[in-house]
Order: sequence, then C-alpha cells, then structure tokens
Amino acid sequence: MLMAGGIAALVIASGVTGENFEATRAENDARIADLRMQLAAAEAKPVDTDIAQKLTALTGAAAADAGKVAAAQQLFAELYRTASLQPGAGNGSPSPAMLGVVAHRRTLAALFSPTSYLVDDTEAYRWSTADSFDAGTEVDPRYAWYVRYDGQTAADPGTYTWTLETVLPDLKPPPAAVPTDSARVVWLCRDRATGQVLAWATGHYRHDGKTGVFDELEVVVTTAGTQHRLAAVTRGGRNGGNR
Repeated sequence: MLMAGGIAALVIASGVTGENFEATRAENDARIADLRMQLAAAEAKPVDTDIAQKLTALTGAAAADAGKVAAAQQLFAELYRTASLQPGAGNGSPSPAMLGVVAHRRTLAALFSPTSYLVDDTEAYRWSTADSFDAGTEVDPRYAWYVRYDGQTAADPGTYTWTLETVLPDLKPPPAAVPTDSARVVWLCRDRATGQVLAWATGHYRHDGKTGVFDELEVVVTTAGTQHRLAAVTRGGRNGGNR
C-alpha cells in the first residue's frame, strides 16, 4: 500500500552516462570550494567560534551513518546472490534467503526518516510477488537501490560495491550562516574490476545533536548499470514486490 504523502524517490534507469555523473561531481567540487570560502570567512568573524567543531561533528556523524547505509546496501548484494542460488520450496513459498532480504530492510529503516518511505510497513516487511512500486521510476530507501545481475542470476557481490563518496554540509547563499545540522551525501556503486560507476545516490542528512536520519533520496542507475539489471526491472516493469 502506498503511503499517503510519501515521497517517491526517483530512479533514472536509462540514458544516464558517465558524463552526467562527472558533471554532478564537478558541481560538488564547486560546492566544496564554496564551503571552504565560507569557513574561512566564518573563522575571520568571531560570531560563532565553535563553528568548525560543529561542522566536524556534523560531517563525522553523517559519514558514520552514510557508511552504515553503504554497508547495508552492499549486504543486499550478498542476500540477493544467495536468494538467486538457493532453491525455492517448490510451492510458491519464499526461501529463507528471500525472507532475509525482507528482514534486512529494517536495517535501512532506522537510518531514514519515515517521511521518505514509499510503502507502509505492512508492505515493506512481507514477501510478496506483487508490485510494491514501479522499480523503474521509484525506490523506497529500505529496499535495495541497485542489484547487479548476470542474466537472471544476481551477480557475485565481490564484483561491485557500494561506498560513501562525499559528505557536504548544506550551503546557504551568503550572508546566511553555514548550517551545522544538515548535509548532503553521495554514495557510489562501482564495478570493482573497472571502477565504472553503475549507480549512485544522493540524500539529505539532518542531525539533532544526538542522532541523525536521511531523506530526499535519489538513486540514479547509469547506462552501464542498466546493462546488468534484472530484465524485469525497467520503466513500468514489474519488480516482483521485492526486486
């Protein structure tokens, strides 16, 4: 069941090239340079003497939580591989590995704001062969963002990896102060052998001083990544409820 008011995070499943990614990375580099200028200006003004410490704490917390997200997405690669190789019960019941995929979604749930969920908990935490959402255009942050396939079999998880790429505190147009409670994060999924980007994701992180959560997730699958996607996961295609 779709959640009322839920935020659908878009997945661009085709037509995305390395040039698109490089352009976005260049934009991030520009934001980093802008941030450094703002930090230098802030340090020159005794308005908030501990701003550097606050930014360090923010980026440290964001990086730690983003690392957990990357590790959780990488574990999906292992779970899907096991599920694709493990024989089913033969009566339509999910295998233990398939149930493991569903259970693992709870790990991601703790790291994302409920406002970013696309489906309700009843749908998210049960195995179903029905579509939960259109996997060609949408993604719930608790689900696997990208799983590489060799034909109909999930690829060896050692062939690709999700990692944290950047953490950037949110920037505001001058003369606004540099925020110390929110940041933007970029994750990458690369081919281990070639380094080619298969997919990448961006998210917004907010920290209340004790804990933090992500929202505003966007996932992009590059042209190279699309070539190794399960054939059914296309724009308007079926996602089997669990991809």
